[in-house]
Amino acid sequence: MNSIEMTATGGAGGVVVEAGGLTKRYEMGRKTIEVLRGASLSVRRGEALAVIGASGAGKSTLLHILGALDHPDEGWVRIGGELVGTLSSRRRAAIRAGVIGFVFQSYHLMPEMDVTENVMLPSMAFNGGLRWKAARRRAAELLEQVGLGGRANHMPFELSGGEQQRVALARALMNDPEVILADEPTGNLDDETGGAVLENLFMLSRDRGRALIVVTHSETVAASCHRRTRLADGVLHAVE
Repeated sequence: MNSIEMTATGGAGGVVVEAGGLTKRYEMGRKTIEVLRGASLSVRRGEALAVIGASGAGKSTLLHILGALDHPDEGWVRIGGELVGTLSSRRRAAIRAGVIGFVFQSYHLMPEMDVTENVMLPSMAFNGGLRWKAARRRAAELLEQVGLGGRANHMPFELSGGEQQRVALARALMNDPEVILADEPTGNLDDETGGAVLENLFMLSRDRGRALIVVTHSETVAASCHRRTRLADGVLHAVE
């Protein structure tokens, strides 16, 4: 068993994220494209789930709906016991900031902010976030955990791709979220660098008992999760 697989093993607690009957359509001229058609899933605390599928299958759309960034045309999402579709826009924003941590393929670091400030962003945007000094301390701790303690005052352009993704991972954990959603987190990285990022991702989610959903094309990444599900024809199918 490799190191990534070892960090992904472990028990799971209660259900944190669940969704049922998710349907999403897009209008393309006179044509209607249905990227999701009744997709359902549930993920428990401490569990890592991989969502695999062909390009254009709707994996990112699914992740955006689960993360309250988009709305389904039909179906429902429950996060931490709350039905997202019934909530006010303010409450949905609070869930995005305080309950969910996002890791994107393209890092999305703010170029005018240093590494520490980038990690602090979720706390600064969240009403329930830490005060400035406490937020800086937490950011410093997270950077140490992802091996970037010595890069705290650097600007994003001074970092490699792998280092930028580790900053993005630390940022996703800033508000100690219940759920981590990762969209192709190693897609822009070589195998060795991607492996290091994954090891951090699985270790930190495991140690905090967080639910982790990873959208990936990589069979290596998928095999490192507790469960795999394939999105095909708009429906999620369990992979043995």
